[in-house]
Amino acid sequence: MLLEELDKKAAEREAELRLLKDEEFFDVLGGWAQSIGELWLDTFIATPKIPGQIVDALGTFQKRRGDRPLWIFFASVLASIAGGLAAGKLAGRLVRRHEEKVFQAQPRSLGHWIKLLALRFFLQSVRLMAFTAVGLLINRLINKGVPPDLMTGRFLVEASAYTILAGMVAGFVLAPVRSELRLCSVDDASARFLTYRIMMIFGWSTFGIGFLIWCYVFGLPPGAGMGFWVSLIFYGLIALTLWQGRRGITSMVIGDGQSGPRWEQFAQAWPKIAMGIVMGNWLIVQLFVATGHQQSLSLAALNMTMIVILTLPMFEVALPALVRAIWPGDPDANDGLRAAHTETQAGLMRISRIQVTVVTLFLLAGLRGLNLYDVASQGVGALFAGALIEIFVMGMVAFGLWELMNIVADRQMAIERVTLGADEGEEQEGEGGQGGTRLGTLMPLVRGAVRVAILLLTILAILGQLGINITPLLAGAGVIGLAISFGAQALMRDVLSGIFFLIDDAFRKGEYIELGEVRGSVESISIRSMQLRHHKGPLHTIPFGEIKYLTNYSRDWVIMKLPLRVTYDTDVEKLRKLIKKLGQDLLVDPELVPKFLAPLKSQGVIQMEDSAMIVRIKFMTKPGDQWTLRTKVFARIRELFEREGIKFAHREVTVHIANDPKSEGMPVEAQQVAASAAARAIYEDETLPPKGGETR
Repeated sequence: MLLEELDKKAAEREAELRLLKDEEFFDVLGGWAQSIGELWLDTFIATPKIPGQIVDALGTFQKRRGDRPLWIFFASVLASIAGGLAAGKLAGRLVRRHEEKVFQAQPRSLGHWIKLLALRFFLQSVRLMAFTAVGLLINRLINKGVPPDLMTGRFLVEASAYTILAGMVAGFVLAPVRSELRLCSVDDASARFLTYRIMMIFGWSTFGIGFLIWCYVFGLPPGAGMGFWVSLIFYGLIALTLWQGRRGITSMVIGDGQSGPRWEQFAQAWPKIAMGIVMGNWLIVQLFVATGHQQSLSLAALNMTMIVILTLPMFEVALPALVRAIWPGDPDANDGLRAAHTETQAGLMRISRIQVTVVTLFLLAGLRGLNLYDVASQGVGALFAGALIEIFVMGMVAFGLWELMNIVADRQMAIERVTLGADEGEEQEGEGGQGGTRLGTLMPLVRGAVRVAILLLTILAILGQLGINITPLLAGAGVIGLAISFGAQALMRDVLSGIFFLIDDAFRKGEYIELGEVRGSVESISIRSMQLRHHKGPLHTIPFGEIKYLTNYSRDWVIMKLPLRVTYDTDVEKLRKLIKKLGQDLLVDPELVPKFLAPLKSQGVIQMEDSAMIVRIKFMTKPGDQWTLRTKVFARIRELFEREGIKFAHREVTVHIANDPKSEGMPVEAQQVAASAAARAIYEDETLPPKGGETR
């Protein structure tokens, strides 16, 4: 009872603490909401005063300029912008001929393609560099000695340059005028709309934030509320663009149409998700300002973080194209090599995704001014932080080796699947199908062993990096392995037998083998056993240690022998010549000639029965092809016999009823029943397999 009472008290205390934590959490949320509400209320109250405060800032600007006329400042701004535009146009004329050559060039390889893109971007940047350099130079020449005019003119030229840069980058990717240069999958109307909106957003960002800073420099009070409206319009423009351009954005995220249905569903939802991210970013800005932490807020870092997150789906679209460019497939290759290329590209994409994720994390940390090593040192100590960095590097190396092994194995296994017809759903008819290669048989076992080795070595390296002495672990593992080897002798026998069978190349995956009374195609091989799939469906599992001998029906070649029942009036010599000619005709067929290793020929009469002569024909072919050739041969022989007047002998059984006095007067129906029973007994004796096994 005392224990029950203590448990009850502990449960009540835990519930109280949980309730207290919930109350604290909701109190914090309530405090944040109240702070944001007060900020918005103060902003609405201060908004009518903004025009007057801007006029005061302009008055302060004029006072600091001294007696210099205002028209000189406006003339300097106009001259700087006009001079920059003229310089940019002149630079564009100088590089236009080179641009046309780049536009018309066809990339020959990935390196050449990257070179053309870099050259194209550089040539387009020449205009911007000329505009910026000339504009800043004119502004400096005219406004030298007047700091307010010099600062304001430089701000206007730089803001214009940033806006042009945004439009240039958007035009470089979207190519609204020349669709053949477009780097993403989007229609012309969406490309023009998004290019225009990107320029508008960056223009508002540079001019709006710059003007806000300019007003603060010239006396605008911090709590005037102008920053709220600038940020609201900025984030509102982004959200509006995401909504109005959702069709084009969805098309960009889908890419070239080779993605699966789940990615297409994500692409349809991405504009709405992105709008939520944008509005969440704006609320974070408002929260920092409302709680008085705006000094620790970096708008540039916050906005860059938002841009990186919004462009992450584009990396998912760009990675497949980049991987296909790095590892292009040969359109003239066979099905096996094309499947291998597909598996290789899938492995490279997995590695690329991890690299992009790591780079993104470090980029976001850098934008936030975080040094991951310093952060780890503060939390767990410098020594342990250094170990964490090295553990991270070890993990990346292990992952690379793991994926490299997967790529090699998947390539070979893809070739095996196509070679054996597994991808097309082909079923093996009968017995003795052709098997795979020795490498394809060993590859799953090698991959498993390499994976285990990579995992164990990585764990040991991490434990050693954390300062744990791994020598006792290795010694203990050796002792445990020795104990297992003595205690599980049957297991060790199976493993060792399997190793020697594989070294001897006794069987391969896909081959048809016989082990005593068990037969079937090798379906899978593990470290201690293998599984055989009988051609009628049953699956047999056989430990390697139980195998005394085996028969392989899928190596090198196979001879198919076919019996033909003909009547006694058949000319055997004529039949032999006809079969020989038929064999020569089959070798002319382009579909069948690769399958024949030796032509069809007759072996003559091998048996004589009461009602027929048995003539046997045979041919040599590759394992697995005998069933296709048998069907073709039977069809052609039927046509040959019908054309030459050769008759197949039907099976007949003659039943004589003895002249027994008891049988006199036996009804005709009873005589027919007795004859049928005798015929059936003879038929079963000749056709059914012996008891205890099957005949091939």
